[in-house]
Amino acid sequence: MRGPELGGSGPPPDNRAFCILPWTSLHVATNGDVLPCCIAAADQPFGSTRSQSLDDIWNAAPMRALRLRMLQGQTSRLCEKCYELEATGSTSLRQVAAADFAHHAPAVAGTRDDGSVAPMRIAFLDVRFSNVCNFSCRTCEPRFSTAWYPYVKDGDAPRGVIRPKATAAALLEEIQPHLEHVEQVYFAGGEPALVEEHYRVLERLIEIGRTDVRLSYSTNFSVLRFRRWDLLELWRRFERVEVGASLDGSGRRGEYLRHGQRWADVVENRRRLLAECPHVSFVVSSTLSNLNCLHLPDFHEEWAALGLTRPSQVFINILQVPAHFRLTCLPEAIKARVRARYADHLAYLRAQPDCDAVLHGYLGALRFMDSQDSTDLLPELRRVIAEQDERRREVFGDVFSELRDLTF
Repeated sequence: MRGPELGGSGPPPDNRAFCILPWTSLHVATNGDVLPCCIAAADQPFGSTRSQSLDDIWNAAPMRALRLRMLQGQTSRLCEKCYELEATGSTSLRQVAAADFAHHAPAVAGTRDDGSVAPMRIAFLDVRFSNVCNFSCRTCEPRFSTAWYPYVKDGDAPRGVIRPKATAAALLEEIQPHLEHVEQVYFAGGEPALVEEHYRVLERLIEIGRTDVRLSYSTNFSVLRFRRWDLLELWRRFERVEVGASLDGSGRRGEYLRHGQRWADVVENRRRLLAECPHVSFVVSSTLSNLNCLHLPDFHEEWAALGLTRPSQVFINILQVPAHFRLTCLPEAIKARVRARYADHLAYLRAQPDCDAVLHGYLGALRFMDSQDSTDLLPELRRVIAEQDERRREVFGDVFSELRDLTF
């Protein structure tokens, strides 16, 4: 056992390489690939639910090796997204997990010499039941959304719904024992509000009296009713619900970035949530790319002025992939405009209460933007925008007039 080396049940190791998630979490992708978290490098999965059980993957060789590397302070290519964000002063998933699950230090201290951990206790469950989605967001791809299929060439992506196991019932059966002790369930997609299994999980949690479980969502916020379910009625049963609404802009700009969106529906759903479920924690979780870099402050200030959010209810999700959509790809002339606009927005936020986290997000985005020059990807960016504009019968420069020169 590794307990004495780590100080018994004391705090986990304090090193850049260590992350609590391999001791507390499993992420199941839409295709069944399993990794410790959703942002780990996906090209080398630790296993697959199509051929293995979650129990088998928990202490399989890749997971054991990763734990040992982390305990020894050795970085891993698997975790490069977190390292990159932290290097520019942005908050990473690793840091968030360290705060949320620090009380699992005894499990870390009890790691065996071969890297295995027993018993298997998943505190953070992240299962993507399918890629069913009603949007084809510009920065997304078919493995996360069935709505993307009309916009890719035949042969470039598999058709049909992608699922992590042969049947939904089999996967639900496998995760049910973990619902007895799970602390947080994270729903993303696809679009979780359109996935039946998501509702089955909520019903099961209610049935076994686990309404104390923390529910977290990454949702496009277009759907609050699905078949026989009203999502707000279910949320009322839970003590802690956190909605991260994936909204990248307002009006036409929002609809362009998240193709399939009807902005009026988003506003209506927000008003309904405010009126009927005031206990639900809501944040606008915006993916910040070179497409909406100048518009995002306008959108955030607009919603605050309308009373749909407080200025503090914003989370900046800095896009890292695809690379041609990164802020680092912007020409210097546009970067200068971003710095100027954000200076004004930062002054606005500093005058508002409880905005330290949002300020940190915007400042991290500026550091990220200036961390490198990847303007060599501009031809690829312009090719992708032109190709998708043609297929969707849209014109980027007509919608984002402030960035018309980005595409020429």
